Amino acid sequence: MASEMAKKAVGMAATKCDRGGRVMGALMRALLIAILAALTGCQSLPPPVSYTPPTDEHQYRRVEPPTQSIPALSEVHMVVNGWTITMAAYPFYDGGTQLSYVALTWPSHHIPEKLWPWLYQWPVFGTQQINLYDWLVQCGLRYERGIYHGELRLVIYGARTSLQRCLPKLLVLASQPSVSPTVFKRIQRDIKVSRLLRQTLDKSAITEAMERLLLRPTHHNDLVTYSEDEPGAIQALLSSVMQQPPNIDLVTDDISAWQTWWQQVFAAHVTQAVTKPEPSATHTLKKLPPGYYFLPRSGAKQAEIRIVTPLSTASDVQSAQAAAEILRIILGNSLDGRLGRDLRERLGLTYWIDVEIRNLKAHRLLIIATQGEHRKMRALIQGSQYHLQQLFEQTKVSKDEFEHAKSVYLWHQLMRQNTPHNRLLSIVDQRHHEANWRWVAKLSYAQFIDWLHVWQTAPTYIFVSGEKKALQHYLCEYFTPCYFVK
Repeated sequence: MASEMAKKAVGMAATKCDRGGRVMGALMRALLIAILAALTGCQSLPPPVSYTPPTDEHQYRRVEPPTQSIPALSEVHMVVNGWTITMAAYPFYDGGTQLSYVALTWPSHHIPEKLWPWLYQWPVFGTQQINLYDWLVQCGLRYERGIYHGELRLVIYGARTSLQRCLPKLLVLASQPSVSPTVFKRIQRDIKVSRLLRQTLDKSAITEAMERLLLRPTHHNDLVTYSEDEPGAIQALLSSVMQQPPNIDLVTDDISAWQTWWQQVFAAHVTQAVTKPEPSATHTLKKLPPGYYFLPRSGAKQAEIRIVTPLSTASDVQSAQAAAEILRIILGNSLDGRLGRDLRERLGLTYWIDVEIRNLKAHRLLIIATQGEHRKMRALIQGSQYHLQQLFEQTKVSKDEFEHAKSVYLWHQLMRQNTPHNRLLSIVDQRHHEANWRWVAKLSYAQFIDWLHVWQTAPTYIFVSGEKKALQHYLCEYFTPCYFVK
């Protein structure tokens, strides 16, 4: 009996030792793998997601018949002693007061973009150092300001009587920017803080990298001696822009009353003719080889993707711009376009995907913008390329889909003009070959297909920002040439 118990005890001890040995062996193997991974820089990353094309094209294509045509919209154009004025009627009531909206725009294409914040943030004008924006409020007017399409834009709105009382002095003040050292230092500080904040955002970083690599400014920098420590250079900067006569656009409830008033105000106010830069000529393309450009972002949780295709418009800007807008609607009309229906709704690769058109001198940039998990980057790129190929190489667009996209675009333009403010911005943008719904209304299906054939040979540039190891693991092994940029 004692001998049997002894044998059992020895067996149990041996079993425990064996289990302990296996556990220690497993721990040693795990430790060895961790050491090797640390030495080689490898990380355990989840497997990539691959793109699977849809089996039924109706899963992503809209083939509904078009909706009814857009109502006609019209403007009145005036030139009085060199001043160019565009007006449109639109009744609007705010607390019983009829409002008018005026946009003043000064071309600023000869100023490098990094200096634009000085333009729209500078408040002091006139020999009396008047704060222009405080003065507008005292006039009972509201305002907005900014740089759009290479133009300094000031939008003011209020009662017609207030606008007509203050506009003449505003035009004089705006042409007399002056330097205040205190304001200079404050704006200088604000600009530096804004630039630092932009550098921390993934979307801003990839956009800036894309523009730096792909675009070349066309206008010479006249302020080569510019220094952030020289108020005199800022004075020259402001004067070179704001001493030009601005374009004037107006949306009001009573065009005839304004026509008479413009004639009276500008009867003795003759402006000198100024050669203005072409609004859409702010950039041209660099000779960048097509390929994949990766921007490492330490600690990035998601990847930002921009797929850029330059669409040539040199032969016919109007029809090309219209065709580009229809292409944008077909691909990325919010979540209703092909990319949203396929990559988001069918496959769940991303929450957000968008398509935009950016204007250059002889091109329109078709930009597909999206973001997602690193392991889904390859599928997002493959899916986007698949749909571009379906359009450019196989021109798989039916006439019904074209007409539907056309009507969607036109109705979007009408809805954009459902307030006087939006109507005004639409008029301003028409000078920049943007949102000109008349061009789209005239575009035929045959013209659209012809442009797709023209764009078949367009190069494609793919910009991705994300964690460097993830970019190398998921993309560089599959996509070439692969460039890492700073």
